[in-house]
Amino acid sequence: MFNNGKFVKRTDNNYNLLASISSKENYPSIQTGSTSINYKTGITTSSKNLAFDFYSGEVIKTLLTDGFGSTYVTEVKPAYTIYPLMAMKEHYQFDPAKSYNEHMITQVAGSATYKVSDETSLNKLALVSASAQTWSNQINVLGIGTSGTNAHNTMSGASDLVIIL
Repeated sequence: MFNNGKFVKRTDNNYNLLASISSKENYPSIQTGSTSINYKTGITTSSKNLAFDFYSGEVIKTLLTDGFGSTYVTEVKPAYTIYPLMAMKEHYQFDPAKSYNEHMITQVAGSATYKVSDETSLNKLALVSASAQTWSNQINVLGIGTSGTNAHNTMSGASDLVIIL
């Protein structure tokens, strides 16, 4: 907040107080896409971020156009949407029985890349690649600063699966 004021002398030798108050609001800078042009070969590639995760702000849907004019969509599935234990603690802050969430909202459970017909309709023509990450809380993990005396179950990566066609 910025404040400014000054007294202004009137013709009758009295003073008026003139003041101005202003404020500045900062908004985040969010990248919605990028274009790369190779001026030597004339090849242009571009990517557009189509969707973001509401809680983490991570990109969950991206459109890519390569130098040959082919378009692809990559979709990412956040792990907390499949494993509720990884969700935000705030979801259950008033329910002590469910207050054990790990707040692991940036981890990924899977992603898939599809070849699509065009940029506007996004009709999926073929699966290009896919990956999956499973999560488990069956492994004891030592607590931070406990010198190995306080182990508890926390969500950790269990296995990976990658498919490239």
